Amino acid sequence: MTTDNLFRFSIDNALEFVIVFDSDGKIVYANQTAEEDFEYYGSLRGVSITEVFPRDILIENNKLTILSDNNEDIYKMMAYRGNLTCFPVDARLYCYHNGSETFNVCMGFDVTNKNYLEKQVEQAEHETEDAQK
Repeated sequence: MTTDNLFRFSIDNALEFVIVFDSDGKIVYANQTAEEDFEYYGSLRGVSITEVFPRDILIENNKLTILSDNNEDIYKMMAYRGNLTCFPVDARLYCYHNGSETFNVCMGFDVTNKNYLEKQVEQAEHETEDAQK
């Protein structure tokens, strides 16, 4: 297996979603996790990143603007599936320049279960406090 094949295999099978899009916002690559998480029929390839993150990413005149809050380079974003249902994600975005071309890489994961469990713990803490009164 060549290094390129090993790299591609690793990215395709990563636990995080990985989406690469060009300066126009067109997705040029999405790993298997992204294809599964976002449930686009066929492929994410060719879809605009602003369709996946309409509330969080804006691209005008080849300029990327992130509209969501971030904490230590992790953006709290809302992703939309192909069927237009949404779910929260934590994501990082990176810019890669290759000569005259610019690509953006978005990596992250679905935090639906994490958020639910955090709320459950918070509720249990409040119930414990109330019981001790």
